Amino acid sequence: MWIVQLYKAKEDAAIQENVHSTNNCDVNQYINSQEYIHELNLCNDWTHDAKKRLLVLKKGQGNVLEMPINERMTEYYYNYAYFPFLHDNQFIIFEYLTQSGFVMDFYVRTKIMCYFQPPYNVSISGIVDLVSYIRDKTLNIIRTTNETTPRYSIRFDDDCRYYAIDNNTIAIIKKPFLFKVFYIGSYIYFDIYATPRLINDINDFDSNTSNYNVATDQAMNIDNIVDQYFDLNNAMSGRQYEDVPIDHDDNNVFGYNLTMAFLGFAKYGVIDSYNFTIDNTIIGHYYLGRAFPDNFLSLAPLYTYFPLLRPKLDGQGLFSAYPQYHPLDEDSFISNLGIDIQLSNSNSVEYCYLSSSYFSFNSWNNCFIGDNVQLPAWVSGQCDLTVPFRFVGASDCNNSETDLWSSEQVKNNANYLFKIAKLPSSDTYSIKGVGCNEITQPLSFSADSVLQVSLGAVFLTHYTQFTFQALATRLTELATHCQMR
Repeated sequence: MWIVQLYKAKEDAAIQENVHSTNNCDVNQYINSQEYIHELNLCNDWTHDAKKRLLVLKKGQGNVLEMPINERMTEYYYNYAYFPFLHDNQFIIFEYLTQSGFVMDFYVRTKIMCYFQPPYNVSISGIVDLVSYIRDKTLNIIRTTNETTPRYSIRFDDDCRYYAIDNNTIAIIKKPFLFKVFYIGSYIYFDIYATPRLINDINDFDSNTSNYNVATDQAMNIDNIVDQYFDLNNAMSGRQYEDVPIDHDDNNVFGYNLTMAFLGFAKYGVIDSYNFTIDNTIIGHYYLGRAFPDNFLSLAPLYTYFPLLRPKLDGQGLFSAYPQYHPLDEDSFISNLGIDIQLSNSNSVEYCYLSSSYFSFNSWNNCFIGDNVQLPAWVSGQCDLTVPFRFVGASDCNNSETDLWSSEQVKNNANYLFKIAKLPSSDTYSIKGVGCNEITQPLSFSADSVLQVSLGAVFLTHYTQFTFQALATRLTELATHCQMR
């Protein structure tokens, strides 16, 4: 029997061939002992000295960009106008495969931006340098009324997911946070995104400590969402939910996340309520939003379609940047989709315009579909924007065989369409899955002023994942765990 302990090495540790093995606990020259107090105590307490073995990883070697497997990311942007409110924001949906199927998390832009200047002797010439520099640093978010204990502490370690978004930007996911990190001039910037549940916690300025509970912020299962919002046994119709509470509702988690994605963000008060540090050094921060009333979420109305667009994964789970357009054409794709809706203060549709480009069966189609009286049918001339959405594009609502997105592999790439409506000065909303022959059916709505909502999707053509040496990856999975042999 022996004890095996795995450690992550310091930057300057002199280790041969990535791993150092020893039969004693004198490894302070290799690791930061303050980070592994419990493990070193366990090692020193082990009585069979001759049967001890410690493995120490060499740190920061072999950054590799690889195509993500069984995961995808889509960013949405929108503009919102309802007198006296003008609002715009972004949110990201991150979807990945688990043992229970595909699940997804929403990350909403908080409008908090942090920045700092690395030391003069640090050279950052690209995203690989940027990732290497950020790794193993800690971002602390601290209430100004409690400077001793961080409210949130995010260490950029091996529990994070690292991605290249484009040639200048990386994304780091450590739930409940997502960070877009980029380097401009001589400064590193952190654009902070957070899950809707966490945004509510950030906005709780009166508390010095966080009440966020990860157990109540679990990823949403795609199959469960489909089962909840669509009735496959009733003409492939969509289910509608009325008077859903705007605050978190355990029976309508998807609706809560979607509503918060449109109307939720960190309040203006964050600018004075929090300080930010990197490795305990104060860094700069500013707020990109506007000063809205604290009850904006209740005051603001909402009415829009929401297309859940899912970039294609092939049979091996490899990521493709764009959603599949046609279920029978694996090479088809949607390159863009925009939705622009305006409702008058008499509650009628002033206009609803759809714009899209897609490639299908070796042909490009550039579409502009609109209606100035009612919600449009999403079909016009050579353009058919119902096809990419499961159930919506079925040719016979009473024949499930016309649901061409139903086969297992194709279903994993199926897109879904929803409608959501919220009255002004209301704490509830309505949400509906759009099923077969339902695309022009309106939801109830009324308002005192003109409401305009524009929505578009960004497909990440440079989306790749940072991984590290195969040996280091495997050992990192086991790091700091003790195993008896």
